[in-house]
Amino acid sequence: MGRAVLHGRPLESWKATENGSSAACAHGAASHRHYFGALQNWVKLQNDPQYECFFSSADWHALTLGFADTSQVAQNTIEIAIDWLASGLDPAKCTMFIQSSVPEHAELHLLLSMVTPLGWLERVPTYKKRSKVLKANIYILMDSWAIQYSSVPT
Repeated sequence: MGRAVLHGRPLESWKATENGSSAACAHGAASHRHYFGALQNWVKLQNDPQYECFFSSADWHALTLGFADTSQVAQNTIEIAIDWLASGLDPAKCTMFIQSSVPEHAELHLLLSMVTPLGWLERVPTYKKRSKVLKANIYILMDSWAIQYSSVPT
């Protein structure tokens, strides 16, 4: 089994007072890659008392790619929560929330989007990847993905 990592840093490199936060996009049920790549580490983090963890089901974020058909976002959000609980995340040990249920998230996103240059977004690896896939169909909503993610509490 590999070492637990959060945001590219081994767990042992985090200070005892630091928070951990991460989010899962509400595209559907977790894949085995999500389980082995993220959920196992999230469970390790929540079980270590030196970390205060926040995990978000990013339903608004799901709109950055699935805005043409939003009919499954609510159901996918429920499925993500079920996957998290089945994987061992415990609401008594970590904070789990739905992105759209925290109005301050949208407010912070709005404020950050007012001061974030497009050039900064264009340096985000996920933005670059999605830009190549979508080519000419890049919308402001997709551009704001990185800003939305930065609004997650840490």
